[in-house]
Amino acid sequence: MTSSACPRCFTRLEADPATRCYLCLNPSCLIRPDPTDPEKRRGVDVIATAYYGPFVPERPLLEKVPDTAKEAAEGKLCPECKKANYLKEACPRCHCPFPLADWRQRSVTTVAMAGAKTSGKSVYLAVMVEELKKHVKRFWRNTVLAVDDADPGLGKQKTEERYETYYRQRLYVARGMPEGTKDEDPFQRDPLIYELGTFNGQNSVLVLRDVAGEALEKVPTDPPPDHWTFLKRADGVLFLYDIENDEHIREYLENNTDFDLLPRSALGREPSHVLNQVLKLIGEERPRFGLILSKFDYVQALPDLPVDDLITKSLRNKGAAFNREPEISGDPDDFLLLHQELTSLLDLFDASSLIYAIQNQRSDTADHFALFAVSSLGEPVIGKQVSSRGITPFRILDPILWLLSYRWNMRGEGLS
Repeated sequence: MTSSACPRCFTRLEADPATRCYLCLNPSCLIRPDPTDPEKRRGVDVIATAYYGPFVPERPLLEKVPDTAKEAAEGKLCPECKKANYLKEACPRCHCPFPLADWRQRSVTTVAMAGAKTSGKSVYLAVMVEELKKHVKRFWRNTVLAVDDADPGLGKQKTEERYETYYRQRLYVARGMPEGTKDEDPFQRDPLIYELGTFNGQNSVLVLRDVAGEALEKVPTDPPPDHWTFLKRADGVLFLYDIENDEHIREYLENNTDFDLLPRSALGREPSHVLNQVLKLIGEERPRFGLILSKFDYVQALPDLPVDDLITKSLRNKGAAFNREPEISGDPDDFLLLHQELTSLLDLFDASSLIYAIQNQRSDTADHFALFAVSSLGEPVIGKQVSSRGITPFRILDPILWLLSYRWNMRGEGLS
């Protein structure tokens, strides 16, 4: 069944609402502030600003009942510029303009990417998008298309431009590490939106929001600001847990390896603190929650050590799910096996507290929670450059395929 959602606040949308909200995106229609206004509200879209974070200028807003399907598609003339081609339907909750005319008829999957500073979200996102393009082309016989969601009035670039500038160019062209997402980054509050093609007769869209780790460390949670409430409405939350910053795993790495680990001073707050922040922001809602052990290449290198303990013995099992790519991408049985093996592995590291934190807050972990292990680059980073051997990701698509399989009500069919 088709179910759409706002790409900013993640509110689920009715396919045929009683009323619709329209905004004029003509840059000439921005309503200028009135210096004589004592409340300083003219020229400010108060609702959009609350859900976006930074200042959003006021624009002509229409709320109306479409008379016909044709009128709903074409919209009415803007009362200011008297043009219809700039008029777009917008979210009634947050005033975010929908990037496609038939947005309400799209099957939209919303995903929030979270994690502490230096957890590798930007690198993961860059590689995941590239690998998803290959996967969709090979197995689904479709093409991933970046949606044109540019908004000239706000100076907002479209998805393809933001992805190229802040993710792909830095990693695949400059061969360096993308800079960590900061709260003040202009692109940080705008989602990446991709059309995945038609599946089961539905036009499927994936919406990805990259959340700044530094902002998560300090955001108030009781109650959270409006622009943070999208987390609880997401179809899925993917939390990257930096094993390099886990107290117990890092101690093991420091005592047994000569890996080029980041100095502790360069790392953000402990990931358990940021994880608890995310869980508080989600509250009583129940989005699917994927806990991703990032930089897993550090762990995969441990079997080569001249150490013979329970950890290295476990990791030397070549048939373990965390040591191989899945035979069938998106296979729920493989996801379950991987989850169970990683649960046991974390117990050996004495690092199970992160699992307990999630289980203590949620009663639906059997169906809505899964552990994943990924390596975005395929081997540990030395310095800030990509290896000369190139990028060879490991299980990079598991988390997103896990979310899509449940969102599309599949058991692996069509995922590979």
